[in-house]
Amino acid sequence: MALSTQVKTLRALQQLLMGNGRGALAGGSEPKPSFQPVEGRPVMLPRCTPEAQGLPSALLDGFYRAISAAPLANAHALMVLRNGHVISEGCFAPFRRDIWHVTHSQSKSLLGTAVGIAIGEGLFALEDKIADYFPQELGLFSPRRIRAVTIRHLLTMSSGISYNEINEAVETDWIKGIFSSSVTHEPGERFVYNSMNSYLLSALICKLTGGTVIEYLTPRLLEPLGFGPIAWEKSATGHEKGGWGLYMMLEDMAKHGQLYLQKGRWAVDGETRQLLPESWVEQATSEQILTPEGERYGYHIWLEATGGGAYIMNGMFGQYVTVIPRLGIVIVMTAGNPRMFTDSAAYHLMREYFYGLNDLPASLPENPAAHSRLASTLGQLRFCVPLPPTPVKPKPLPRPARAKRWGAARTEAAAGLPPGMEAFCGTTWRFERNSAGLLPIIVQVMNNNFTTGVQSLRLDMDGDGLLLSWATARGKARLPIGFHTPRHSRLRTGKESFLIACRARLRPNEDGRPVLILDICLLEHSSFRQLKLSLQSGGKLYLRLDEQPEFSIALENIMAQGEATGAAPQGQGLAGLLRNIDYLNYRIDQFSAPQLMGTPEE
Repeated sequence: MALSTQVKTLRALQQLLMGNGRGALAGGSEPKPSFQPVEGRPVMLPRCTPEAQGLPSALLDGFYRAISAAPLANAHALMVLRNGHVISEGCFAPFRRDIWHVTHSQSKSLLGTAVGIAIGEGLFALEDKIADYFPQELGLFSPRRIRAVTIRHLLTMSSGISYNEINEAVETDWIKGIFSSSVTHEPGERFVYNSMNSYLLSALICKLTGGTVIEYLTPRLLEPLGFGPIAWEKSATGHEKGGWGLYMMLEDMAKHGQLYLQKGRWAVDGETRQLLPESWVEQATSEQILTPEGERYGYHIWLEATGGGAYIMNGMFGQYVTVIPRLGIVIVMTAGNPRMFTDSAAYHLMREYFYGLNDLPASLPENPAAHSRLASTLGQLRFCVPLPPTPVKPKPLPRPARAKRWGAARTEAAAGLPPGMEAFCGTTWRFERNSAGLLPIIVQVMNNNFTTGVQSLRLDMDGDGLLLSWATARGKARLPIGFHTPRHSRLRTGKESFLIACRARLRPNEDGRPVLILDICLLEHSSFRQLKLSLQSGGKLYLRLDEQPEFSIALENIMAQGEATGAAPQGQGLAGLLRNIDYLNYRIDQFSAPQLMGTPEE
């Protein structure tokens, strides 16, 4: 890696941890795409009961309940398919199935699909050298190894390119950065995970087709499969990021997995078409390389060691498309769990409930009682709110009351605001200079959309909810917040907008003082923000901002990748400093979970 990039990276990290995010990164990305529903209804997969496809409703009911009860599973949505039929789907309110969701590194699998189609059409070949397509980036002193990197090396994460996710944040021309960086080992020699391999493949498709990857895939894949809204974040040079930044609908993630299960074939207007070469599906889902930990990797797809041929399109914090070919099952999950990849409670439960299944029948006798219990469970799913351990049958209620208790609104409006809320309302609190923002730090960093810090905060009663006024140097946000039902709105910050849902709870702390907890769920993202407010002597307001997953988890993983790719010196690299120096750990805590004291406005 170029020395100038190393210096920029160190300087950027220092500025971030000192709370100066707006001056830290290079702005090497276009703004986040704004969700807009597409005209017309996307093509839906067929639906049926689990029994119609040979699975008992009771098994799925237990699975959803286990996910709901698992600490830190933080599931957003789940969908289970068998034989191409959706047999169960559940969203953990306020998350919704009609809004796209970030996929993180699951993006790599769709990028791999685009590569497979392009190879099938003869645009390039696996053994082609990537440098041959970017000769303008090579110079007299370009490393010998960079000239030897092939398409296969990029697909198997074995290129040895040192330029990675740390470095792209401080540069605007990522292709130039890749070709001017060092290659740490002979291409093909060993696996080192690096999303810039995927970015280079994305840039290649853009270069050869004269358009974007999405434009290339639209007539070949997205339209035949009947995709809904989809968007891919782009670099400053206009290429999709490839390895991350993709937003997809839950059902479209399922279609992508089902396409692989069907060996690349799909029925379009009553005719079965080969959308993706079967040979590509076989290669992509077969072992191409082993990781240093002994995990098996195909072409941008992870292979399960214990799943009897299962494979995963995998994104951090719980974005999973799991395909189990021997059972004809596809399981899709979006989440915000605090684990990077498959080492999560949610994924372990997926293994427990499905990988041990054998010889499933084509169908089972219908079981209306069990299916009714499953439907009741799916209707009660709430984000980070465990279900009771066993289903509880609601008592019969008059129709209007039933609508309040079990319907979509579920407002219980008659309950009003809890006692003690009036003390938090009607006062404007002002804060000294800070770097606290409504967006989780992970989102601020990944989108290069940093706050200027909160200047003032005010809460007002709004029916059976609240209205939060949050003022910064960039303007004021007004967020509706529900007590009994989350309230939906858009948070606009900078050039980006985020679909959010906000809910409030009033709880006593260990001293018996009331603490107002405000949950801000980013419906398109894996992260959510939590504000904790408590009243102090002198009318002051204590404010703490937390997020889940924690920023430190992502930072440590990225820095470890930096060491693996050579972006940070081995052993004495930044990851080691972050783990061993108390002050840096303190700065991370202050940066990701700021604590402020507000003074009431005169």
